[in-house]
Amino acid sequence: MPLDSTNIRQTMTDLIQRPRRLRKSPALRAMFEETTLSLNDLVLPIFVEEEIDDYKAVEAMPGVMRIPEKHLAREIERIANAGIRSVMTFGISTIPMKPAAMPGGKMDWWRGCRASASRLCQK
Repeated sequence: MPLDSTNIRQTMTDLIQRPRRLRKSPALRAMFEETTLSLNDLVLPIFVEEEIDDYKAVEAMPGVMRIPEKHLAREIERIANAGIRSVMTFGISTIPMKPAAMPGGKMDWWRGCRASASRLCQK
């Protein structure tokens, strides 16, 4: 009898013993596991803010702090010592971006908060 959506449940409930052959030993479980996470797979988001002197909480995310730009180097060192190799910086600037004196009046993003934080993280 071919399986279709009407009789698949009946077939699974008629089993005398549930199929657990892939869960019997640690070696088989490791071979067929779907997801493995390590510290190398994680990316830590960092919120860097200009012109603040102390850490501020991000209200929408409990336990997450906005880091003053002047403390970023110390935080990056602490994160690296914890074994986390990747960070993503989010720059929060209170200074409005104005077109710099560049050809065509384009924005000079290289001087912004996020760009300076990224340069510091790469060191």
